[in-house]
Amino acid sequence: CLRLTVGSPSSRYTARCAGDVRAMLPVTRFGGCLPALLAAALFDVLGVVLLFVGIFAPLSFWDFFVLSGPLLIFLSLVFWIFWYMGNLTVTEEELNLTKSDIL
Repeated sequence: CLRLTVGSPSSRYTARCAGDVRAMLPVTRFGGCLPALLAAALFDVLGVVLLFVGIFAPLSFWDFFVLSGPLLIFLSLVFWIFWYMGNLTVTEEELNLTKSDIL
């Protein structure tokens, strides 16, 4: 999901790799790494549903739901981090820096 900004840093056109067919399409409203966003949202929703089922449903094994719900919500943080990192852009100027420019 890493992208390279083509043109100025404020440009909305990105390239994922040299052979990407969608390289010049505008970035979507939700960012450039949609699978990570969908996985994070799905884990959050499933975690909340499992938590509420464990709290409010009269089940003898309620503890499984009460413990697995927050675990899924915690694991969704991995996908949220992937989504955030996938939306970071690197300009061509930053890619062309030599080591002496950085130090």
